[in-house]
Amino acid sequence: MNVYRYINSKDVRSYAEEIEYHFSTPETAFLVYHSDGKTLEERMQAWQEIISTMPDCQIEKRNWLGATDSFLSVLSDYIELQKRKIKSFSVGNGYVYRYSTYERSYNGLMDWNDQEDIFFSDYDSCVNYCKKYELAEDGIEKIRIYKGKLNPTTDEIATNRAGGYIELSMQWDILEIDTALAYDKDTYTLDLDCMFNGMCFNFPTPFKRGDIVTTHGTRECNGIPFVFSYISTWDSKEMFKRGFHANECPWNKGWEEYDKCRENLLKNGDLTDMHVLGVLSDQGKLYQDNILIVPTDLEYYTGELEGCNRQLKPLSLYEKGEIDYELLVNSCFSIRAEEMAKEIRADCIRPYRREIMEKIGVVSADDTAKPNKT
Repeated sequence: MNVYRYINSKDVRSYAEEIEYHFSTPETAFLVYHSDGKTLEERMQAWQEIISTMPDCQIEKRNWLGATDSFLSVLSDYIELQKRKIKSFSVGNGYVYRYSTYERSYNGLMDWNDQEDIFFSDYDSCVNYCKKYELAEDGIEKIRIYKGKLNPTTDEIATNRAGGYIELSMQWDILEIDTALAYDKDTYTLDLDCMFNGMCFNFPTPFKRGDIVTTHGTRECNGIPFVFSYISTWDSKEMFKRGFHANECPWNKGWEEYDKCRENLLKNGDLTDMHVLGVLSDQGKLYQDNILIVPTDLEYYTGELEGCNRQLKPLSLYEKGEIDYELLVNSCFSIRAEEMAKEIRADCIRPYRREIMEKIGVVSADDTAKPNKT
């Protein structure tokens, strides 16, 4: 099985191939689960291939799933649950359906646009409406159809059995389904459906402290560049290898306690514990944040750094030890002052006609500033 094709990041994919990393059976199943651009049917076929071709293993008890002697048996149950969820979503009385489109919003980023005032009495009517009125719209990448029960009981609400959603491509293939309507009345089914959210792995990546990176596709930060620091699953050995020094432990308790925490994280953590830390630029300010993405979504940033994002370059060099703090501080101050001056100048000349501003010498004919043209 070609596991590498299920890695979202082209850079992580190339690195894993280069070092010939052999993914375990649970790691492979997770990569299939997390892979973008694959339909649910394609994922189920890949999981079935894993069951047929890869070795079985035990898994220890985790937050979302009990211990089992056969991971492949659990994976088989997971596939059957997805099939039941699909079947249950489009049937049943006493439900209403609505939809949401995934498209580019006013700020230029992709986001969900909910159609909250349009309802349908059955699944097929909602799908047919979307095919007729939304399929021809430019910029829509996928559609979610939501199902909600009329007059649900408090128990149904508490157990999330009052509805859910199904996500469809513009070719009407199922991408994802999220509903508890097919759950059995036991904790195993609930845990089974969440089992991939309860996994945490230390995947191989090529990134080092100070690299300027971004995120693949529509993950958090949505292609915004930031300076990479480290990955939460790295132990001290990996931290030293990737650019940290003995006096730079992120924990004030020291490296020994840090390693104990990381060991516990991989044993008991979940998907949200497998994240990236880095420094972003926002409205001129630099701040460190937990970028809540799986590290296999991380890619090198290859675009131009513009505006206050230009601060990321000196910060990158500082993190790599190529410049000192004095040059870092002064260069970032210079960039901020320059960008602030541009904003002030633009605000001052915006109300006036270009001809007047050129006449008094405030702007030139080839100036990129934008005074009023009328």
